[in-house]
Amino acid sequence: MKEQLSTSTANVQKTKSRGVDGTPRKRKQTQVTDKKIPQLKMISYETGNLYGRLCFSHLCERYSIGLGCVAEVGLTAIRDNARRLLADCYSNPEGFRLRYRALLPLATYVHERYLPDVHVTHRYPRTIESRVKPIVAALGHKPLNQITRADFEDFLTQLSETCSVATWNRYLAQCKAIMTHAVEHGVLSSSSAAGIPAKYEPVLPPKGLPDEAVNKLVARLMEDIDEEKARLLLFLFATGSRMGEARALKLQDCNLTTQIAFLPTSKSGRERLIPLNQFALELVQLQRQRHGKTGLLFRGQDSTSKISEPRRYWYRVCHDCGLSGVRIYDARHTVATSLLNKGCSLDVLQKVLGHSSPRMTERYARFYDATLVNAVNALHTVWEIPSLTSSPL
Repeated sequence: MKEQLSTSTANVQKTKSRGVDGTPRKRKQTQVTDKKIPQLKMISYETGNLYGRLCFSHLCERYSIGLGCVAEVGLTAIRDNARRLLADCYSNPEGFRLRYRALLPLATYVHERYLPDVHVTHRYPRTIESRVKPIVAALGHKPLNQITRADFEDFLTQLSETCSVATWNRYLAQCKAIMTHAVEHGVLSSSSAAGIPAKYEPVLPPKGLPDEAVNKLVARLMEDIDEEKARLLLFLFATGSRMGEARALKLQDCNLTTQIAFLPTSKSGRERLIPLNQFALELVQLQRQRHGKTGLLFRGQDSTSKISEPRRYWYRVCHDCGLSGVRIYDARHTVATSLLNKGCSLDVLQKVLGHSSPRMTERYARFYDATLVNAVNALHTVWEIPSLTSSPL
């Protein structure tokens, strides 16, 4: 059999590689090329087993197909299978491509097909990259067309022991997104995750901070007013904008005359107008003195790149103020609840916060509208209701 195989150039390079200390590095496997079919590679492992693998490219598509162990299948059968696959690819390249992708392990499909498309279509691909990691860790070894609904349900059942309902639903949505991507690109005929229902998520009230806590935080941040991260956090309290919006704002888009900051694309994908109060205007002017009139409003240490989220700094500030469990996003909730209780209408609040739908804005009205309490307090002016605290117990 050895005379029918030739050592590949890659194998020559592998056998000559050396470690850091200069000693020859022992390889766990070697690769040789079949003389009759150049696309057929024979890989020999430390165990002595020899496996066939068909590796070739056609129409800008790369293929790597395992053909089995030579000792079990036989070299002749492996060659016949390789010739058949090559002929199938050359005669019907599109059909072969789709069948090949369906046989890919989930991990390969995600990294070679799904995530590259995500980087083109999504504004925040890193969030999706982190979300697919546990899915790939659990199911990445299985061929795409062999993953069943039961596989996804087992994975989600294990997740339910360590994560919240909201997180569970996000991972379910991610599983469905991967399989839907395969269906839309003709790799699969149907999604095995399509029928799995999401869990009910109770609607929790947005968490606004009391005025005393806000005053402490603002005073603490003012102590570090010369630091970029302190100015960024103060801007969030001044405008109620999202962290991503503040990090993406540019100085040339902040109009000091109209007191409006323009953002071409927001979380909803639409343009966003952020109203600037007097404190926000002063922050913008400070940034202009530091960075000029163009470029990012808030910047990283190199004064050019986008500033990172100052989470550690925020937790340190909260600790100094005697606060725990407070998130940066609570600044936005606090602005919303404070404006609402000062009499701001829902339609104006929706525009201030940049909500694409009034549904989210209405959540603040349901849980934090002080006018509701004032309405029921008016009963004391209509009925003679005694005060229980003033009467003897």
